[in-house]
Amino acid sequence: MGYVGKFSILGRVNYFDAWDDNVCICGTLCLGKNFDLACIFDAKVSHPVMEDLTAIIGGHNVGDEYTVKIMSEFWTYGVGQQYSFSSPYGYDGGYYYVRLKYDF
Repeated sequence: MGYVGKFSILGRVNYFDAWDDNVCICGTLCLGKNFDLACIFDAKVSHPVMEDLTAIIGGHNVGDEYTVKIMSEFWTYGVGQQYSFSSPYGYDGGYYYVRLKYDF
């Protein structure tokens, strides 16, 4: 965490190595996909508004990183999903927030 004046700045890099997703349908037919490594960036900036009140703006996965879409002869494992449910960093892309923190 770093400070610039009264602003507090935090950046984080999450590294996810290459991974595999294997799905078996009816216990006999197994489909698999290999996924590449990914780096996901998180960031937040906070600033004190008053003595006990802090405003925070941030985001997780600020680069809006997604896994590769999965496709197979059974059209995404047969259940209509576009992204692997096994992704270690999710399949929803980035999300961003504004938060107020009050210290009692």
